[in-house]
Amino acid sequence: MMNSTFQDSTRTYGFPPLLCEEPRILILGTLPGGESLEHRQYYYSSSNRIWKVLCHLTGEPMPVDYTQKKALLAKYHIVLWDLPASSLPVEQYLKGCPGSIIGSVCFNRISQSVFSLSTKQVLLRSGLMVSGRPTPLPS
Repeated sequence: MMNSTFQDSTRTYGFPPLLCEEPRILILGTLPGGESLEHRQYYYSSSNRIWKVLCHLTGEPMPVDYTQKKALLAKYHIVLWDLPASSLPVEQYLKGCPGSIIGSVCFNRISQSVFSLSTKQVLLRSGLMVSGRPTPLPS
């Protein structure tokens, strides 16, 4: 059973998708880090660069709180979600062999969700690397 920080004694759980009307872009990430879990916000940590990148691409000012961050995403029809739905804590699967990582992750059913939305672009995000070429976002 999950507690208030989306963790239990054996697993860490991701957040539900952060949806908007008429989604056009889906950014898929990995599971939330400790600060994000604690505050229940996607990309909460000040060291996370996603908000700086989105502001650079859109020309928008840096949002100061989560309400402004969600408004930025909605304005540009961006959905945030994590590829994994849950995983063993990092410390547990790092102790095993590399192949044990795959068995420790339960994935979200992204394909069903993407096809039910009008999403036109999907970006996969892992750490500091974003796959896909940055292009101006639709307004």
